[in-house]
Amino acid sequence: MKKSMEQAKFEAEICGIRELINEKFDRNKEDHEKIIEQTTKTNGSVRDLQRWRSYILGALSVISIIIIPVAFMVLESWIN
Repeated sequence: MKKSMEQAKFEAEICGIRELINEKFDRNKEDHEKIIEQTTKTNGSVRDLQRWRSYILGALSVISIIIIPVAFMVLESWIN
């Protein structure tokens, strides 16, 4: 009789621990879904900023390759 009471108590404790673990896993799953949703939004914003930065760098390259030499030529012809 004593063994079965201890066994029943042990089984109840194990059942309670399982429930707690399952609750943690469910909460963790919900948190991961929220994180994935926010990451998707953030990645879109970052991608837009990277694209804008690429446009600016491209424009600066064009300016440094075309406009600056032309400005120097005009300035040189004006000085001479």
